[in-house]
Formats: sequence, C-alpha cells, structure tokens
Amino acid sequence: MQLHPLLDAMDRPLKKLLCHLLVIGCLLICAAYPVRAAQAVGVVQGEIAAVEGGNIRIDVGSEAGLKVGDQGKVFYTVLVGKDRQPQPVYVASFTITSVEQESSVAKIEKAQGVIVAGYLVEVTATAVPPEQTPAAPAPAAQAPTVQAPVVQAPIEPAKTEEKPPPEKPIPPKAVKKKRAVKRSIKPGAVWRDPRLGMSFVWVPEGCFEMGCGDWMTGCSDSEKPPHKVCLNGFWIGRHEVTQQQWRRLMGNNPSDAERCGNQCPVEEVSWNEAVEFARKLSAKTGYLFRLPTEAEWEYACRSSGKNQPYAGGESVDALAWYKENADGGPHAVGRKLPNELGIFDMSGNVWEWCLDSFDKDAYLKATKRLGNPAYVNDKFMDLYGAGYARILGMLQGAAGVRSVRGGSWKNVADRLRSTDRIKGDADSRRDWLGFRLVREEIKKK
Repeated sequence: MQLHPLLDAMDRPLKKLLCHLLVIGCLLICAAYPVRAAQAVGVVQGEIAAVEGGNIRIDVGSEAGLKVGDQGKVFYTVLVGKDRQPQPVYVASFTITSVEQESSVAKIEKAQGVIVAGYLVEVTATAVPPEQTPAAPAPAAQAPTVQAPVVQAPIEPAKTEEKPPPEKPIPPKAVKKKRAVKRSIKPGAVWRDPRLGMSFVWVPEGCFEMGCGDWMTGCSDSEKPPHKVCLNGFWIGRHEVTQQQWRRLMGNNPSDAERCGNQCPVEEVSWNEAVEFARKLSAKTGYLFRLPTEAEWEYACRSSGKNQPYAGGESVDALAWYKENADGGPHAVGRKLPNELGIFDMSGNVWEWCLDSFDKDAYLKATKRLGNPAYVNDKFMDLYGAGYARILGMLQGAAGVRSVRGGSWKNVADRLRSTDRIKGDADSRRDWLGFRLVREEIKKK
C-alpha cells in the first residue's frame, strides 16, 4: 500500500498532525538509544598552587568532579575602561593528567605568557555515562537430570596422635615505648576549608622582633620600640576574603567595588561583621576561624618575621596594588607576587582588620618577651593561655578602636610598610577596608 495517495487525500490539519507525531516518534527512538560520549557537567574554578616545569598543580580535584583527561585554561583578570569592567586574560591551556581528592596535576599544552602560582583556572568537568549492558537471554529449557547415587566411602577409625611435650615458655622481650611524633607541616603548605574552598597557608612557629627596627625607615611612634614575640604555628588566609566567599556564607555583598568581581576582596565590612563571618564559618566546618592578631599578621606578612619592608621584599610595584598602579580601585586577589610563604596582597589592595585593640603606646608596654600576644583593651594577653572565647568576649564588651594593617589601593607606598599600624572603629566600614582569616591548628571538639 502506497503512502503518498493517502497523504494527498488528507486535509491540511490532519496531515500536519501526522508529521508532528512522526517527528516525536523519531525523537523518542533517538533518546532511547544509548550514546557513549563524554558530556560536560559544569565548569570548575580554582587556582594554581604550584608550577612544576611544564606541569601545574591546581587546588581542586576529584571532590569537585574532576578526572584525568579534563581540559581547562589558565587566566587572570584585569579591569578595563572607565567603568573598570573585569576582563579575563587567558595565558595557557592544559589537560589534567592525575587527580587526587583535593588537588590535580595538569600538563600545559599552549602557553602565551609566564604562569605563576595564584593564577586562576577553569576546568570543564566531563562525565561519561556507563555503558548499558544488554539484558541476559532467558535460560534455555533443559532436560531433567538424573541424580547419580551417592557412594559413601568407608569410615576409618580416627587415629590418635601423640601430643608433643609442652614447650617451656619464652620470657617476653622488653618492648621499647614509642615516643609520640609531633606532626610536621611544611612552611607554606596549603589547606582548603571544606565549606568555601578558601585557601590557607601554614605559618610555622617561631620568634621575631616585632615593630620598626633599624632596617625600616619612615616609621611612626606607634611602631616603636621593636620587641621580641614568639608565636605558635597557625594557618592564615592565602588571600583576603573575596566578595564571592562573603556572598556564599552571608547571603549579600556589601562591597562598594562590586563591579570588580567575585575574586576581588570584600570591603565595606566592619570589625564586628568580620568576626561574625569567622563565627559562621567555624560553626559550618568545626574548625576555629578568627581574625589574626597583630603579631600573627606582621609575622606572616614578613615571611616568618624577616626584615621585609613590604610583604615579600622591597619591590612594591611587583608585590602590591597601591595609589600609583591600582587605577582607582581594588583588584582581584592574587594578581601580584606572593611573599616567601606564598601569601598574597598583605601589602596593598585593601587594609585588613586585626583582632586586637589599638593603642598607639601599646609597644611601650611590651617590657618582656611576649608569647602569642593579643592586645586587649589596655594590656597584652596570651591568646592560647586566656583562650580565644574569653578574649573575644572582652573585646566585644568594650568600646574602643581596633588595629588595621597592610595599606590599600588608595595609599602611597609608605603606608603599605609591613610594620605600619592604623586604627578603626569596630563598627566602621570603608571601601578600602577588608580582612583575611586565621585558622587555629587544632580542630574544634
């Protein structure tokens, strides 16, 4: 039977309906047919933790859905035009060659410039659907089997074995008691928090001379006299807290420079709000996050207390965003060189809140070596001896100003010095003021 005469005999609406039904039928058949092909499941963003020859290590891995063979690009962002719109600058492409739970290694394939740790990456994660195995055919009918008779072997009487004479007990050897081995963490090691994926750098314990010494010029009286401080090891934010991280945890973005983008530091945040951010992140993860003390901040800024005028050395243009090169606003974190521990932007970009009360004469009260000091109201207290909860309660229950460090995009180079100190009201907000966090070494119980 031919189909064409039937179609010609149909009126137009019925013919159109039949065509639609045929198309739908074809689509259903195609959808049911198994296709073995890689499918994109999303773009994963991270950053370069290390450059190893022609390979890079990135700080995202199988937890983020990455696998061997996934491809991506390396980039950084710049602000262009009068409106300072962020634009990515792509410098390389890569393919992932090995994947761990929290990191991956990738081979650089095409590079158009120098690649450094801290550059951003975006990876197109793919997934391959499992092959569909055909249904097993129904078993063929089998002829009934006749069970052969079971022939039992004759049972032999059990043999009686002669038992050997008991051996003399051997006295136990003296076992040496093992000493507990203290966990060793490499300076500059990176850890990521499980809630926001924020990178933290390990700062080893040590002692240093805090404040303005003979090696620094242009100091104010509040930076003197230099004094001896010893600190426990701690984790400090590799970057300033970003607008994206703040939005994900707090549900808003207070930043004045919102156009700068997700990777720019959050600003217009008060000391009280920064403390609340740390409290929420602690509650979500089980780790203790807080603002750094002034001593921790300066020790980390100076690459474990070295005599460095800026965070990482003397070349302010290579290390920091400030008035002469920032073009009137903050920039995405991690676009300048890090210090020797791998920490970015501790000089410039935005000023950073510290935990302590501010007192221009505080250093005059440091008459002996201080251990893990936090300046609370009018005296130094041992952060671990007194406990963070007690110190925070004392600070929140008292009026006064807080310490602020690091300089910003609005300042001349002199205000970016590693020993410089200024003050800010606990509830004040500024478009040049942000923060980074510290994570204490031990997880909360």
